[in-house]
Amino acid sequence: MTHSGSIPGGSPRPAGSRGPSIGVILRHPARLVGIEPFFMEFIRGAESVLAAHDATLVLQVQPGIDEEVASYRRWHDRKLVDGVILVNIRVADTRLDLLKRMGVPTVVVGHPQAAHGLACVWTDDRTVMENAVEYLVGLGHRRLARVTGPDDLLHTQERTSAFHDAAGRHGAAGTVEPGDYSREGGVAATARLLAVDVDDRATAIIYDNDVMALAGLELLNAKGVDVPGDISLIAWDDSFQSQLAAMSALSHDVYAYGALVADTMMATLHQKAPGPAQAELPMLVERGTTGPPAFRTGLRRDMAHQG
Repeated sequence: MTHSGSIPGGSPRPAGSRGPSIGVILRHPARLVGIEPFFMEFIRGAESVLAAHDATLVLQVQPGIDEEVASYRRWHDRKLVDGVILVNIRVADTRLDLLKRMGVPTVVVGHPQAAHGLACVWTDDRTVMENAVEYLVGLGHRRLARVTGPDDLLHTQERTSAFHDAAGRHGAAGTVEPGDYSREGGVAATARLLAVDVDDRATAIIYDNDVMALAGLELLNAKGVDVPGDISLIAWDDSFQSQLAAMSALSHDVYAYGALVADTMMATLHQKAPGPAQAELPMLVERGTTGPPAFRTGLRRDMAHQG
């Protein structure tokens, strides 16, 4: 696996010299790539399958769309990769049509409706969010908040839409604070939610990744906010760090997700025209950061004291 802004070597790979090369570009601040557990586990899963096919994963981190597009053109013109795994699908994403025009075998990690007819692997973010909201409402929460990933990502918008729809159906108020998957973004969004008058403050927060959720938990602990008595927390995606912190999480096998994407990529290279593949549905793992809101806990304590 190569973490760089350019392909090593600098010359076209001789035909038949080795197995296929599969390119992945993360348009991501480089500082986040090494600390975000999701992508590291996803890449590990993909590599486990590619290695079995003597295939190589070429991973680049690029700062913007222009640099990313330039890499795809260079890969294509110099025949440096045989296929591309396209992640983080965005609103009005021009990369899909570009790769289709170039004839590059591509697997989209995203919903079939966004894949423009390309092979794809996806998770049902809407159902997962609806389940999370239903769980929190079942605990007694009526003021919910969501800390998002980057707003231009399609799955961010899908989750936000599902959050508002589910909150409305259950008679709960829903607040959305923007984040960016980083620790700093999680701290800033949580601080904004804490700045609200306590009577209107959210009693439960769903974060779009575990990095932001853990940062939020750290801030709440530092401020003396009881978790989960005052505020319950759920992280989207689970990690070893989440488990150590007893963080309730929407958990799925990210390693298997990456492996499924790589399987789909190999089938695409062999022109087997795979249909959309749906990964397993993330399931809520309850740990120590979720519980009934304080007013219900306090009511029980008052009743017990009076007795």
